[in-house]
Formats: sequence, structure tokens, C-alpha cells
Amino acid sequence: MKKGKRILAAFLAVLMVVAIMPFTSFSGIFTSKAKAAENNTYKFDAKELTAAADKEALTGKVANDYATVFGSVTKRTSSDGSVSSTELAKDAKAGYEFTVTGVATVNVVISSTGGSNTSKFALTDANGTAVADKNGETEISVTGSASAKKTVSYELTAGTYRMVSAAGFTERGVRVYAFDITESTNGEKPARPAWSEVAAPVIGEIKVDNNKITV
Repeated sequence: MKKGKRILAAFLAVLMVVAIMPFTSFSGIFTSKAKAAENNTYKFDAKELTAAADKEALTGKVANDYATVFGSVTKRTSSDGSVSSTELAKDAKAGYEFTVTGVATVNVVISSTGGSNTSKFALTDANGTAVADKNGETEISVTGSASAKKTVSYELTAGTYRMVSAAGFTERGVRVYAFDITESTNGEKPARPAWSEVAAPVIGEIKVDNNKITV
């Protein structure tokens, strides 16, 4: 009889222990921590290019293969033969394309094609729509060349984008000297598993020794 009472007491004690355990003790069963954000910066600087002659074509990928060159993009050289900038064909027909998988900050250094010339730069989304920069401008006008360089900045969400000479502006292209893209990729939480897939908590052996209960 006493043994039966001890077992019953032990069982009730276990129920009490489980009842007062914080829910967070089981939270690991149902949830997973979100992956830490990963930040990567991709840079392009025209000065790092080489060219056999002025207006040599630039093709392929740049910025550690993050951005792809499309259309007619040429290398512009200084009097000593070194590359100083790249020139994108007018009317959004050429430029640099890249895809953001999380969120990104983009900075682009631009100018026009000559001391008294005016160009227009734009960054477009996958639909060809110009995206507003941090100042709210969708088409950035710039007059002058190297001495009038301007830096344009954007905050972007996931998607594919293109750096171009603004669509519809057919007077001339635009020069790009450099750009950097800092992308932050955030991991998503895995979906919560179905209850049928969740293992129930397991309680070890219950021992009763001189009215002392060990779980």
C-alpha cells in the first residue's frame, strides 16, 4: 500500500514539474533561430581596367562577377593611356545589370561625356522603371566630365536592376567611374513543423527512495 502511494506521489510530482516548466524549455522543438544577416560589398573601379586604346569595349562581368555588362559599354582613357571611366551608350541601351537577393545600398559615381555636356543617369528595375535615389530623383542630371563627378546613392530591395543612361534621353550617354554595392542577405525562419512531426518530451526513470523522488 505504501509503495503504491509513493508511486502515485511520484507521478503527481512529475506532473507538477512539467506544469511549472517555462514554455521556452520546449521552444527549440517548435522554432528555429533566424540565420544571421550576411553583408557583402561588391566594388567596381574603372581605374583598375586596362585598354589597348580609347573606347575599347568592356564585356563580361565586373565587381567580383556581381554585375554583368550589357550593350555598348566602352573604356575611356586619359592622355597617358590609363582607363579613367566607362561610358554607357545612350537611351538605356547599355550598362551594368545586377540582382539583389536581400536588401542593398548602392553608390554610383557618374559624369557627363565632356566639359559642357549634360547627361542623365538612371537605375531601373526589372520592368525598366527608374528607381528613386536617396534624394527622391529617378533621373539624375549631370553636367561636365571628370571635374564634375557626382555620386548617386540608392537603397534597394530584392530584385534585378540596371545602371543606364536614362531612357528617352538620346543626346548622349553617361560615364560611370565606379560603384559599390553592399548587399545584406537575411535568412528566413523555417516553417513550423506539423504537430504530428514534433517529438513529445521524454521524462526519464522515476525513482522513489525514502520518500525522496528523483526524476
